[in-house]
Amino acid sequence: MKKLIYVFIFWIAALFLLLLMIPISKEELPPEPSVIKYLDLIDLIEQRNGTIRVVLKTTDFEDVFHEKVELFYDNQDVVFDMNCQESLYHIEPVERGITVKSIQRTQGNPTYLGTLDIYKTEEGFVLVNEVSLEEYLCSVVPSEMPASYPAEALKAQAIGARTYAALFYSRPGYPEYDAHVDDSVMYQVYNNIATSPEAIGAVEATAGLILCDSEKQLIPTYYYSTGRTEFEREEPWYAWEYSVEALDISVLSERLKAVGTDVQPFSSVHTLEIVSRGEENVAAELLVGTDTGEYHVYSEYNIRTVLCNGQADAIKQDGTTYFCKTLIPSGFIELTCMEGEQGILGYHITGGGFGHGNGMSQNGAKHMAANGWTAQEILEFYYEGCRIDSMYQGG
Repeated sequence: MKKLIYVFIFWIAALFLLLLMIPISKEELPPEPSVIKYLDLIDLIEQRNGTIRVVLKTTDFEDVFHEKVELFYDNQDVVFDMNCQESLYHIEPVERGITVKSIQRTQGNPTYLGTLDIYKTEEGFVLVNEVSLEEYLCSVVPSEMPASYPAEALKAQAIGARTYAALFYSRPGYPEYDAHVDDSVMYQVYNNIATSPEAIGAVEATAGLILCDSEKQLIPTYYYSTGRTEFEREEPWYAWEYSVEALDISVLSERLKAVGTDVQPFSSVHTLEIVSRGEENVAAELLVGTDTGEYHVYSEYNIRTVLCNGQADAIKQDGTTYFCKTLIPSGFIELTCMEGEQGILGYHITGGGFGHGNGMSQNGAKHMAANGWTAQEILEFYYEGCRIDSMYQGG
C-alpha cells in the first residue's frame, strides 16, 4: 500500500513540475507555413484548380466574424443577418464581381472576383472568397507595395507574394472554413488598395513563378517595409526615435498581459532592458523587473507591443511623425531608461527600419530596382541561395 502511495505522490509532483514549465508568453502570429516540396505544390494547385480561399475580415481588419453582411452583385443588393436560416450560403455571380458593402477598406467598399462562401456561426458570419491565385495576387501586390514603385521591384513582390501564399496550400490557416489565409497583415494584405495596370503587369510578367531552395522546397518569403541596408539611407524610416516621458505602470501592466504574461500587480519598475538579440541585432528578449517580480518578454513582435504605450509618436529622421497605436516601428532598437528614486520614470528608444525585419525590404527593393537591379537579383540578395521555378506544369 505504501508503495502505491509513493508512486501516486511521485506522479503528482511530476505533473506539477510539468505545469511550471509551460511558457506564459505566446506571440499571436499566424501558423508557420509548412515546408512543401515543389512537385507536391503542383499537385495541390491542380486539386484546387488554381484557386486560393481567403477569409475576409471586418472593417479595419479587426475580426473574422461579421455581424451583418451586405452585398451587391448581378445588379442586386443582398443582405444577410442573424435571422437567416441556412448555415452556409454560396454566392457565384453571373457577372464578375461581388461588392461587400458592409466592409470598408482604403479603396472604399471592396469588390471581389471569384465566388463567396458565407458561413453562419454563433459568433457571426465568416466570409471566404475563392479566387484564382493569379487574380488574388493582382490585389495583393498593390496592397503590399505602392504601384508607383519600379517594375522590377513589383515583380519581386509578386514572386514573393505568390510563394508565401503557396506555402499555405499544404497547411491552411483556417481549416475549419477550408481557407488558406486571411486578407490582413497576419498573412498578406489583399484588396485593401484597388489593383492597377502596374500591379497586374507585374503578376502577368511573373505568372506562376515561385522561390525554392536547392532542394526544391519553397522558401518562406517574408517581407517588410524598410530595413537598414545601404540602399535605404535616405528613407524616412531608416532611423527614428520614440520617447515615453512618464512611465504609466497601469499601461505597462496591460501591455504585458496583452502578450500573454501572467502579471502580478506592481507599483514600480526597476529594470527595463534588452537582454538578448537575434539576427541583424534585433531585440529578442526584454526583461521587465518590478517590485513584485521579473517578467521576460520574448520575440521582437511582443517586445514592440510592450514598449509601445499607445500614446506617443515615433519621430522619423526627416522630422515627420507616426502615431504608434499598438507597436513601435521595429525591433532594431537601443533602449535608454530615465531613473529616479522610485525606479524607472520613463524611457527613450532609438531605432531603425519599419516592420519585422525578416526577408525582403520593400523600400530596399524599390531603391535597388531604381539602380538597375532585376527582380531576380533583388530576390537573390534577400533570399540567399534561392532559385526561381514555375508552379504550373509546362512552365
